[in-house]
Amino acid sequence: MSGRFVKLQAQHGFTMIELSMVLVVVGLLIAASISLLPGTQQSLELKETKSILKEMKAALVGYAAANGHLPCPDMNATPDGTEDRTGAVCDGAVGFFPYRTLGLGNGVDAWGGHVVYGIHDANAQGDLTDNSVNMCLDTSELVKLSKLDLINDLNSGVRISKMITQDLGANPSINFSCVDADSMAVALILISKGPTDANANGDGATTYTKRFDGNNEDVLADSCFDTPERVWFLPNVDTTTAVPATSYDDVVEVMGFTSLYAKACLTP
Repeated sequence: MSGRFVKLQAQHGFTMIELSMVLVVVGLLIAASISLLPGTQQSLELKETKSILKEMKAALVGYAAANGHLPCPDMNATPDGTEDRTGAVCDGAVGFFPYRTLGLGNGVDAWGGHVVYGIHDANAQGDLTDNSVNMCLDTSELVKLSKLDLINDLNSGVRISKMITQDLGANPSINFSCVDADSMAVALILISKGPTDANANGDGATTYTKRFDGNNEDVLADSCFDTPERVWFLPNVDTTTAVPATSYDDVVEVMGFTSLYAKACLTP
């Protein structure tokens, strides 16, 4: 009996070959996890940034509902979080998110970049940011702008582009137009630069604006930006070819005039 017991007991161990195979499999799993980590982290940051922009938009709607107008952008080169206006008129149409004016803790995205905030037009914004008029009570200008919003045509003020051609073949080409007939006016816009200068062309007036892509490149000086529906198109870093001009990693959130009025003035 004792000999049989010893024989059975010896069969419970692992050979060196079996242990080596287990270690190899574990090593492969760890390597795969590490290689997927950057993409997973980027996806989480993208999701968080989209959530941040939606929360900012909700804060703007709440401010408009409480005050009867939208806040002006923060026009400081180094954002201090407060709106900049001269009387009833904003000092600029496109600047940074005025988080202090809205009572929020900061105005940055998941990558630590200051979020850009734009309102329809600093010089002809009607009731949107005029602090002497309650846009929920005097809607004449808002109604007029809403009609322009619905027909997708406005040649001035903050607006978003429209995709006019797309070719995802061997040489991908995605074109977005900002001409009057193709663009759409919006009441407000929020823009995150994303993690990098995806198209690697360094456009923009300042170090900060060089991080934007596509129609957002001169974000503090222009008035036409990319539609929120424009998806990320990133270059293949494993190739030696030039970075496609269509590469893009910005995040955009907008609100139309009718939506603003409905949420700020009609929602109980």
